[in-house]
This record gives sequence, structure tokens and C-alpha cells, in this order.
Amino acid sequence: MSDRIAIKNQDLVLKVSKNVNPLVWDEGKYYQFVDRLCGTREYQKEAIFEALRYLLSRQYQNLENLAFENWQNGTNEALVGKFKTFDSFKQALSFPDKLAGTLDLATGTGKSYVLYGIAAIMLADGKVDQALVLCPSTTIESGLTEKFRELASSTELSGLLGIPSPRIINGSESVLAGSICIENYHQILENATSSIRDSLGDKGSRTLVLNDETHHVYNNENGDPEKPETLKKWKAFLDSPQFSFKYIIGVSGTCYIKDDYFPDVLYRYSLRQAIEENYVKGVQYVAKADDLRDKNQKWQLIISKHNEKVDELKGLGILPITIVVAQKINTCNVIASEFKELLKEAEGLSDEQVNEKVLVVHGRSKENYRLNGVDSSSSKVEWIFSVSMLTEGWDVKRVFQIVPHEERAFNSKLLIAQVMGRGLRVPINWPHQAGIPKVIVFNHEAWAGSVQGLVNDVLEYEKRITSQILLESTYNFELLNVEYTNVTQKKTVQKTGTYKLFEKGYVDLATAQAVEDKYVEYADLVSTADIHQRWITKIVNKTYSVDEMARTMYERLGEEDLAEEYQKEFPIERLCQIIKRSLEESGNTVITDQTRQKLLQSLGTIRRGQTTIATIKSRPDHFVDIKTQDRTFYGSVSASSLHKDKFIFYTNESAGSILPDEKQFFNEVLDPANKFGPIQVMNAFDFKTPLNFVIADSNNEQKFISELVKPDNAKAINKWVKSSSQGLYSIDYSWRKGEHPKSGSFNADFFIVVGDRVIVSEVKGDEQLGEPDPENLGKNKAADAHFKIINQELERRGDATRYKFTFITPKSFGALFDVIRSGDMSKIDHFRSELDIVL
Repeated sequence: MSDRIAIKNQDLVLKVSKNVNPLVWDEGKYYQFVDRLCGTREYQKEAIFEALRYLLSRQYQNLENLAFENWQNGTNEALVGKFKTFDSFKQALSFPDKLAGTLDLATGTGKSYVLYGIAAIMLADGKVDQALVLCPSTTIESGLTEKFRELASSTELSGLLGIPSPRIINGSESVLAGSICIENYHQILENATSSIRDSLGDKGSRTLVLNDETHHVYNNENGDPEKPETLKKWKAFLDSPQFSFKYIIGVSGTCYIKDDYFPDVLYRYSLRQAIEENYVKGVQYVAKADDLRDKNQKWQLIISKHNEKVDELKGLGILPITIVVAQKINTCNVIASEFKELLKEAEGLSDEQVNEKVLVVHGRSKENYRLNGVDSSSSKVEWIFSVSMLTEGWDVKRVFQIVPHEERAFNSKLLIAQVMGRGLRVPINWPHQAGIPKVIVFNHEAWAGSVQGLVNDVLEYEKRITSQILLESTYNFELLNVEYTNVTQKKTVQKTGTYKLFEKGYVDLATAQAVEDKYVEYADLVSTADIHQRWITKIVNKTYSVDEMARTMYERLGEEDLAEEYQKEFPIERLCQIIKRSLEESGNTVITDQTRQKLLQSLGTIRRGQTTIATIKSRPDHFVDIKTQDRTFYGSVSASSLHKDKFIFYTNESAGSILPDEKQFFNEVLDPANKFGPIQVMNAFDFKTPLNFVIADSNNEQKFISELVKPDNAKAINKWVKSSSQGLYSIDYSWRKGEHPKSGSFNADFFIVVGDRVIVSEVKGDEQLGEPDPENLGKNKAADAHFKIINQELERRGDATRYKFTFITPKSFGALFDVIRSGDMSKIDHFRSELDIVL
């Protein structure tokens, strides 16, 4: 079974209430600003708004209030398990009397955007007059200043913010209202030549303090190795009664005090999530190696691995970097000197050439200035020797190997997270077809056990298997996408007189059946074998004649205001014509209960007063051909999620293509005694997908895939793929949350090829039929517009292929697969699920 820690870090995250009075704090005013700031990185948006709800909802006076709310509700067993009493919990909080907290955002996931978003909104909303951003080094200060000035110079962002962009300054200037001051923490010391202390003397309650790499505030041993006491003064500054700071938010990708997770985390986007969602590189480390006689052999092995990576990445125009991490400055200098001699001899290099390739960086190095250009295409640096505690702030994307020189450089969760963080950023424009880039941690085999345990804890590791594309599969296929921009327009329509009913001359109807196949699966409760018995039967739906339906609709019109005018405009004969055309347009031949309900609902507009109509106009930029094999991996699934709410579908051929380090767990999944519930497709010819196995992310998807692999349905299907959650085929959309517009992008769940039709299906639950999410309304509208553009382009090209998009729930699965089995392209074109009609 899975190797899991007793308490996951995610279980310790404090929950901030989402019940916020909009008269106190209306976050919707800033949705468009945050959408433009963060793009498709939803976790950044979530982190910004989680922090702002905490700071501005007035539901919490301070951190102690939030902590107590999480403690007393009794639902957080992990929190209670870690802190036996609330007093012990409170004592662990560094700033219990302030609105303080931490955002845990994995290294390489764009913390600077979150910091800027929080500061800019707090200033725009008038909740603070100025913001102070503190960081642990001049390297980070320089990077943050450059990024903040770039964002502040955007006229689009300032326009959405509603005020002029904040001024970005440092401690050499007075911290005035409307400014964001960025400084390294040394400048807040009492003897520092900075204006910060003088500027903020009596303004603490109206100042937002943001701490980048905030773990430095709590970890005294990880600051300046020459002056560790200065970090204590950073915390003392934040807590000083001289300033009485009220708002303090920290961000870090390493929220550990040695091995203990922070007790004040408000939001968490973990390293594991970032890796799985391809925002950062994957991580590999040494579990076993041959015995090495001396250190030269080890270096040869490391050099060989590095050179192999050089050859591998040459075609992509990337020169990889290996970082060697030591614990102390003296050690760093010694091993760097030894390595240079070895490299010079091994590769026949001159001193000048070796010094071009090897860079030594630490607090006392004369070469630190070279760091600024190390990520440029002209840099020849391939090796960096550093001290673990000073590796932060490097925004270097071409690191592909990390070598901890000694166990002490890698012996805590904090250090492991810091060291791995240096190599996680993905190179710009990394091609999907190259697979997920991975950084290698070349630790000593003897440390493998302890390293594995610590790495597992940092990543909250549990056994997983990865669904991947089979490049040679005959079921690979191409898709056409279009990149475009959305422009949202809104108008309010007032009701005057009678409404114009049936302007199209018909009603959009879901595809309905007089007779449907239904099944039930049974499992023996006491059986160790996870075998289900399937029972299939036919059901007959009640049907109505066109005349009956027309008379019912006519009577319903008679119950409304202005009934006489409506009945005069729509006599029974005209209603019959409308019903007949509705059936024709939908491809239906019968009126069932669901059809009857939809026809009656079409009269519902009569009761509307005024309505706000949002329209999205798409401007196509260019069309993009996508191959299913452009993306190697299509998601992974863990042991715990297989026991809870996910499923895998596989065939007897799947095992041969499982990744080598995942084969053992795959065999465990297939073992009935472990009750993971895998679903085998008995005939591999019914599994018409280029994936080695398929993950169903919900019960609804499990039912849908079960239909795809039924022999009768599979005969009618050419090929299909379950899309990845991001990166394969993205569609931009917008919707309204309350009165405020929001935007995002989504990847439809399934692409199914039937003849010259591509059925694009987004699978939801039947509960959406009653009250669909506003977000799904936006997705549906955008997808309809999107595929209309695609189909027009295909027609222009003389290509017979057409795309059909459907939002579908289990209630309509039978109807869809009846249409697929018919092989009638016209029926596919006219198919409407019940959810399509609702949306």
C-alpha cells in the first residue's frame, strides 16, 4: 500500500471563511485585474483572494482568532493531533495578535505576482497607504524590483485596478502613500542607512508588510552565516511596538522551521502539485549506485551525467547547469578548486576555459556579479558551486542536476526544499513533445533512505501511476484549435409588453429516446475479489403526441399576464408547427417527459422582469494543429485517490508500457486483495485510445468511459482520448460571479472521433441539471463559439471534419451513444444533452 506520512502539511492549512459580506469586502471588483495579472495560473488567484478575505473581511481581529476558529470547530483532526491544547497552538504562532499569515507557494510558481497582486489591491481599496516588501538578499531584492516595475508599468493592469499604478521604490527614498518599497532585511536594522524606520514610525497600522522567503524570519540558522543574529532582528522589527504593524503576510516555498511545518499557513500550492501540473520540473534522486572507490570516481559519474544532459538538450538550444551544494563557505571553496583541476585534466581545458564553465557563489565570493547573466543564451557557465543557505533568489531555468556534497547539506525538510527549489524552474518555451523536464538530485547512495523519507515528506509523496501516450498507437489523431481574444460586453434588457417567444421558430431539445438501455452493477460485500456483476435491462419512457403537447402549452399561456395576446399570437395550430420543427431540429421522433418539460420551460421567459445579457465576441488570431502525441503524459493517480473517488481503465496490454519505477505499484493496483477497483477492458480492440491506461476522475467519468469501451459502442468509434487537465486543448471562457466578470480556460474531458465528426464532451453530474454553476454557463457559451469558428475554418479548407461540443451528464449518456451507434453524422450534429439545453 502507499507510503504516507501521518499528518500531511495540507491538513494543517488554516481555513479562512468564504462567507464574506460584500458591503465590507467586495473582491469581485478586482477579478479582472487578477485575471490579467495571473493569466491561467489559478493557484495564484486563489492565494491572492484567500489572503485578502482574511485581511479585509473583518471576520478576524488577528491570527489568534483564525487559529481558534480552526481549532474549536473540531473538524481539523490533524491540527488537534499536532497541538494537544489551544495554548500550545497559540504559543507556536509568531504573531498571534496581528493579521499575520503565510502563503506556501512552491518555488518557481511565481510568488512575485501574488505579492504584487495583494499589495496593489490593498492600496487600490484604500485599506493601507503604503506597502513594505522585505526579502533576505540583494539578489531577491533586485529580481522583485524588476518584476514589480514591469507590472506597475502596464497600463492595462492599472486601468483594471482603477487607480494609478503604485510607485516602486527602495529604502533610499521616503516611503510615501501610494508606494511599494522593496528592501532586503538588512536595511531595517537600527544602524542601517535607510529611510524605512523614519518613514514608518507612526504608520504601522496603515502599512502592509509582505515578507518574501519568510522562513528566514523564523529560522535563525539560515541567514547570513557571518551574522545569524540579524535574522532575529527581522522578526523583532515586525513585532516592534514602535510600528504596531497590523497586516503581515509572508510567502515561501519552504515553510519549515527545520522539519516542522508552519502553523500559520493560509493557502498552500505544494511542490507536488506544481510538479504534477507541469509548472516546475520533476525530481529524480539516487536510490542505489555501484560502490565508488574514491571521490574522483564520483565526480566522473557526475560529469558523465552532466555531459549526457548536454547532448540531450543540445537540439533545444539549452546548455544545462549542475549545482554543487556545500554546507560551509570553506568547504565550497575547497571542492570547487579540486573540481576545476579535475575538469581541466579530464577535458583538456585551459584555466580561462574552466573559469568560464565553473562559477563559485557564496557570501564572500568575488564572482557573485556573474549570477545576473547566468541564464542568458550567451553564458558558458555549466557548473555552480554554492552554499545551501545562500541559494535563494536565483531565477535560473537551465539547472538539470543538483549535487549535495555532504549529507549535512541535505538533512532537513527545509534544506531539501531549498536545494530542490533551485532547479525546478522550467526553461522558457519548453516543448510539450520533449516530455516533463526533470532535475536530478545526485545524492550519495548511503543517504538514500533518509533522503527518500525527507523528500517524500516535502513532496507529500504516495505511490502513483502515470497515464501516458503510446507514440506508435494507431489511435493517435490530430485536432484543430484556434487562439483568439475574448471581449466581454453586457447590456440590460427591460421587459416592455409581451415577450417575443420562439424567435428561432423552434425550441432546442435534448436528444430523447422512447426505449433506453440501463444497467446496475453488483458487488459482493464480503468478497475479497473486486468483481462486479452487471445487470442490463431496457426501460420504456412515457411519450406524448404533438397535439397533446400543443394543447398543454396553449393552456399554460392562458395562465399568464397578457394571456389573451399570447394565445392570439400562438394558437394551437402554430404551437403544433413549433413542436414539430423542434423535434426535427433535434433529430427526435418522440416527446418524452424530459422533452415535455423543456417545451414548457421555453415559456418561462414570460415571467422575467429585466435581464442582463453578457456576450463574448471572439477574434481568431491563428489556427493551431494539435496532435495527441504532442503531450507525453496525461495525468497521474495516487493510491489514496483510487481508494476514494478515482478509477483506472486498463487492458492486458497496459502493463507493458507502465513507467519502470511505477510497475510495482501498478501490480498492486491490479491485485484484487488491495481493493483499488481497477476496471479491465477485456478486449484490447475495444480500447480505442492512444493512452496506455485511462484515469477517470469521478464516478461520472467512470460511467462515461464504461460506455466508450462497450463492444457495441466501440465498433462505432474510430478513436478517442481522455484529455489532460491542462496543456492539450485549452479553451478560454468568461462568466459572471455575482455582478463581476471572471475569466479562465478549461480543457474539455473527452475527444471522440466518429467518422468525420469529433465529439468534444465535458462530463458533469446530474445535479447540474437543476441549478448549473455560472462557470459552466460561461464554458458552454465559449465552447459553442469556439467550435463554430473551428467548423467555419474547416469548411473554408474543404475539410469534411466537423466538431460537435456537448456538456453531458449520466442522464444523457444513453442518448449520446445511441446516436454514435447509428453512424448518422446528421444525428450527431443535432444531438443535444439535457445539460446542453439547460445551459
